[in-house]
Amino acid sequence: MTTLRQAAIAVIERWDAPMWRDLPATGKHIAALRKALKAPEQESVAAPDIKAMQANGKGPAPCARFCEANAFQNAIRQAEQGSQVLQAKCDAFFANTLLALKEIDDLTKERDEYRTAADSMATAHKTERDALLLANLDLKDWFDAIKSDYDTMTAAAKLALEALAVAYPADRSKLPAHNAAIAALKSAGVQ
Repeated sequence: MTTLRQAAIAVIERWDAPMWRDLPATGKHIAALRKALKAPEQESVAAPDIKAMQANGKGPAPCARFCEANAFQNAIRQAEQGSQVLQAKCDAFFANTLLALKEIDDLTKERDEYRTAADSMATAHKTERDALLLANLDLKDWFDAIKSDYDTMTAAAKLALEALAVAYPADRSKLPAHNAAIAALKSAGVQ
């Protein structure tokens, strides 16, 4: 950086600074700026003459730039081709990912349908089991009632036979009540 620029920057910073006491005095910066303006300007360095250097054999050959440009263009083309190949792979990966996500979604829906069906079947099975248990209890009660009736009828028939035996000790086979009691006992399987 030239001294002129350095002095100008220092003056601008001093002007913009909110704290005047922390920086050197403005006069010091103005003096540096004046000193830089009195000094002769430095000329910028010109770019070397490539053609003159090539004529002396010191510069690169004219074809070197062409070759470098071609190599650069080839590198750009290869990078673009690589980028296209990579983009195609990324697109294929993305497409496969979308297909996999759709398949996962379909499988999830199918799983949910199976769960719903399984829950329905479990509910139906429980309902059937409960109904069978109730029917079994009803049948047991019914058989218990029949057995109770059978026991009652058998006891009544035996009592009737005993009463007939006491009332008619002779020949009871001619009495209709006796024959009905015997038939009832035989049908019940009692001898």
